[in-house]
Amino acid sequence: LMSGWRCMARIRTGQGSLVLDGAATFKYQGRLLQVALELDARARAARQVEKLYQLLELYPALQLVVVCWSKSSMQHYLDLIRREALSRQAPLLPAYIALGQAIRQQGYNAPVWYSNYAGRYTRIFQVSIPLARFAQPWPPSEEGSFANVLSPSVDRLVHLATQSPPPNIPLWQKLVGLGFALSPLQKRLLELVASHPLVNEADLAALSQATLSYVHAAVEKLLEWQLLVVSSHDELGRRLLKLAPLAIAYLARREGWERGIKSFARSRGWKLGEDGSLSTDRLEKNLRHVRDVHSLLVKLSRHPQVEIARWTSEPSTGLCFIHRGRQYRIQPDAYGLLRLAGKDLPFVLEWERSTTSIRKLAAKLRQYYHWYRAGQHRALHPDVRLLMITTGRRRAQRIIRVIRWLAQELDTDPLPLLVTSYKELATRGPLAPIWQAADSSAAVRLVDYAD
Repeated sequence: LMSGWRCMARIRTGQGSLVLDGAATFKYQGRLLQVALELDARARAARQVEKLYQLLELYPALQLVVVCWSKSSMQHYLDLIRREALSRQAPLLPAYIALGQAIRQQGYNAPVWYSNYAGRYTRIFQVSIPLARFAQPWPPSEEGSFANVLSPSVDRLVHLATQSPPPNIPLWQKLVGLGFALSPLQKRLLELVASHPLVNEADLAALSQATLSYVHAAVEKLLEWQLLVVSSHDELGRRLLKLAPLAIAYLARREGWERGIKSFARSRGWKLGEDGSLSTDRLEKNLRHVRDVHSLLVKLSRHPQVEIARWTSEPSTGLCFIHRGRQYRIQPDAYGLLRLAGKDLPFVLEWERSTTSIRKLAAKLRQYYHWYRAGQHRALHPDVRLLMITTGRRRAQRIIRVIRWLAQELDTDPLPLLVTSYKELATRGPLAPIWQAADSSAAVRLVDYAD
């Protein structure tokens, strides 16, 4: 070190003091480097970059080193540095930016640093930058520094985030620590519980293609870290899981909603309870229906000729649209994309709870007609099909008659609907010729309608 390392160096600029996580001048492979270190300034990043560009006039040899907690944050820094250079008509501030997780896994001297000057990943300080004069010593000797306020190390963040009960630390530090602590399986389980609330561990094992023992151990850790909670139990006494407030905050931060957890929840169609956890009251009232939908999902996931490319279950399935000046909302039980023998079948699923009246059935199907006629189905896929599972064969035939009657009344083509019964589905399987379509009198297979 040519000049002592200064933690939390406070340096005066024309726009106020700049507080850096570290500042030093040192010699590296025969070159003198003046370095400013930032550990993901998050909301302060734009202000920090502005002040650093002011310092470039006094310290033309300055280089910025940034450790970020997410790829979106890395891109944010790169955009800020480029934008500020263009607005000031100034040279680009040389920067090396890396993910904390990559440093932790491969080491700081590995080629995990992205150089904005070279436009590629490299080892730190390996890019040849035109030498600039050293105008002043860095950091300024007259400036002070703060003690014991440097951001925690990655290992410390992991330890703090996974303690039980969690200590009283800032939420963002807890979320960063969890991001490093969670295994790929645990992250996958969180995604599955987010897409399919009230799922049990056996179903999670089938959907994640992991053994039940591994899933059980991972779920125990997620419960211990207060990322999942047990909402209730099914008829066999198995735990039904849902997201805890900390998991919702973690997913929101990962999707870029760092300061809008409630907005993130609304974007997913979730309603949060008073404690911030996912509200599943309506789903629990219709628990048997939820379990039926999950059982179909698991059955499809186990079929050798079926790949579930996408599947979203309630309550994230609400679809709002406007048709002829009126606003409508439909809430299918699930939607997604199935891959059958290499062919794609985009679908919307309706699972009839009981034999509702023909009037209510016609009203629901009329809304689906409006959805297709307004072109809003293209938001999912241009060729999305409506799959309906009902109580019996006679009920399925009645639904077909209602579909044809509505098509005549609205003077349009029949809905692209395929309907079958619970019994046929359970005994013969979803890929058998058990489906009835409005444009065919014979039983058909799902794969016949896949592209």
